Amino acid sequence: MGGIAIQLNPAPAAVAREARWREKQLENIPAGQRSQWADERDNEEASARAYLRLFGVLMSGTGFAMALREAAYLNARYSC
Repeated sequence: MGGIAIQLNPAPAAVAREARWREKQLENIPAGQRSQWADERDNEEASARAYLRLFGVLMSGTGFAMALREAAYLNARYSC
């Protein structure tokens, strides 16, 4: 369940909070460096989301494998 929950998109409130934080940070950056800062920040966010999604896939796969193993065990135990 946790692996599936990790893969869901962020809530609208979280997106709005991130946008407000980003605007506040841009106020402190000199005008000439804003586009570079935004590009670097976007790359960092994309990388973090990719790693989080990969972790979610691995966690979901592990849970699914455990469920299949349990089902096979119960099937073997009670089919005799």
